[in-house]
Amino acid sequence: MKKLLILIAALCESLVCAATTPTYVTTTDSNGVTWRYAYSTTSSSTTLIISRVRAMEALSSDIVVPSSFGAKNIVEIGESAFIGNSTLTSIAIPSEMITSINDYAFRNCSSLKSVSFSAGVTSFGSQIFAGCTELTTITISDDNTNYCSQDNTLFNKDKTRVIFSAAPNSASSVQLPDGVTSIRSYAFECCAKPFSITIPSSMDTISNSAFSNCVGLTAINIPSSVTTIDDYAFSDCIGLNTF
Repeated sequence: MKKLLILIAALCESLVCAATTPTYVTTTDSNGVTWRYAYSTTSSSTTLIISRVRAMEALSSDIVVPSSFGAKNIVEIGESAFIGNSTLTSIAIPSEMITSINDYAFRNCSSLKSVSFSAGVTSFGSQIFAGCTELTTITISDDNTNYCSQDNTLFNKDKTRVIFSAAPNSASSVQLPDGVTSIRSYAFECCAKPFSITIPSSMDTISNSAFSNCVGLTAINIPSSVTTIDDYAFSDCIGLNTF
């Protein structure tokens, strides 16, 4: 009986794995960019997730993400899709079908300078721009109902929360607008150039690792309105000398 139960459990586990194993399709476009898409064999056959992109040297520094592949719509930029791509300098995501930008999507894209998002994006994962130390421009469509951008910083729509910021990579002094109440985790992780930042009196929470690895941060004012500074908010800020 015990052996039978073990066999049944193993069979169930293998069925679950089989049901969630993605199928991959790969194609190279006219600019020399190799796109790898994934879709689950148990999900809709009409949608795709970009799972990995390989940009050919000198042929694909500026990329516009396509809206579809064949008859399938692209709906997500997958986890680590562009990770470590040293050729990429700009990327545009104009398709409103793409709703999710997943964790580490552009991590360590060391030459990336500019990125733009469409009105369709509804969620951003964690540490998307970690290590993108040349990133200076972040924009998102004014028609997006969930997010907005100002001064190369991405906010939630009502501009109370900082999602990501590339502002310090092009300005030595940064001032967050009045009304901002919180800074999301890893929001300034891409910032390596020397800068100081002024926090508004509306600020309440600086989330964990908000400025983690922000080696360019030299000075920050923290108003008395801030009641929560989570763990590792300023970890490895080796240049920080003024609070």
